[in-house]
Amino acid sequence: MIAITRPLRPTLPIAPRSIAIGLLGAAALLGLYLGIISLAQGAEHALEQLATDAQFVGLIALGFGTQIALFVELRAVDRRHRAATGPQPPSRPPAPEQVRPRCSPVALTTSSTFCRSSGCRLLPSS
Repeated sequence: MIAITRPLRPTLPIAPRSIAIGLLGAAALLGLYLGIISLAQGAEHALEQLATDAQFVGLIALGFGTQIALFVELRAVDRRHRAATGPQPPSRPPAPEQVRPRCSPVALTTSSTFCRSSGCRLLPSS
């Protein structure tokens, strides 16, 4: 049987820092919206436009802020996970004799001789 050595604390499903950054992102999007309209047609028109489209702009800003908060939370969880597992050994690149050139469709039409001579996988050797 496994015993829990520390008491379980109730926590939010998402960190307060992520929520704050999400709110900041939503506010930045609203500021960008108002700034662009203000530059194009004046501050008074920007506020009128915001009042007219408040429901749509508010929902877009809310969705944008939610995406930013979730992204920040995901990065924090990944960072904690990587710190808990310890450093990973660096991956080794393949040896030069194991690397074969790949030809793009453009290379196939423009330099098919080069592709055949270099051992391209897309063109059969003749």
